[in-house]
Amino acid sequence: MFNVTHFMLFILAINAANHSMINVYKEMGECDEISLWRSQQAYTLAAPIYVMAIIKGTTSAMGIIFKKMDKSWWTSSEYGSEIICGVTVWVTFIWFAFAASLAYTIYMAARAWLMKEMGHHIQAQCQAGALCMIALLAITVWEPFLNLWEWDKYVNALSKSDKDSGNGFVARHLASFVVWWRGKAWVMRYMIDFAMPLIILSGLLGGGINMITLATYASTVHGFRG
Repeated sequence: MFNVTHFMLFILAINAANHSMINVYKEMGECDEISLWRSQQAYTLAAPIYVMAIIKGTTSAMGIIFKKMDKSWWTSSEYGSEIICGVTVWVTFIWFAFAASLAYTIYMAARAWLMKEMGHHIQAQCQAGALCMIALLAITVWEPFLNLWEWDKYVNALSKSDKDSGNGFVARHLASFVVWWRGKAWVMRYMIDFAMPLIILSGLLGGGINMITLATYASTVHGFRG
């Protein structure tokens, strides 16, 4: 029978060894935690670039084979605008998917509570697992999302405004939190690698985490590796 406790302890042991090796190389390269976090953000943002590279490479190969085209040269700015557009669409889609998943989860929970419906336990765990995974992705690309839409300047100005500027109290403090979070976002690495297994071990996610939730967790962890 599958043992959740043993599996989570195994994950914690692997992550501890992984972080030990990363810390050694971090000291050798004189890097800090925020640098490692930026590399993981870059890994997530590069997904549409990989797809574009496959498409462009395949197109070029077909042109060389069938049309005898010369593809021996290229310029670094040849696809700059396409890359920016693709990354912008990618991070926007992630946040749209997160908002839609959150709204649907809240709707289903409210419906079950108001109508006294007996929800399917495994289905609810699948929804929660999917929501957690997309939430982690959304948090990872939060800063690039603001920068690509050029909202970061507005957030910076709002965080520095005073109470006499006419901006709301909640808006000013929320903007200040966003600015503060930029330098603290690296804690997400430890939340993913250590906090999530410990939460599963503690049983806070419900009695007996099923394989689907564990698969969601494993997919999230491996998807964040850069």
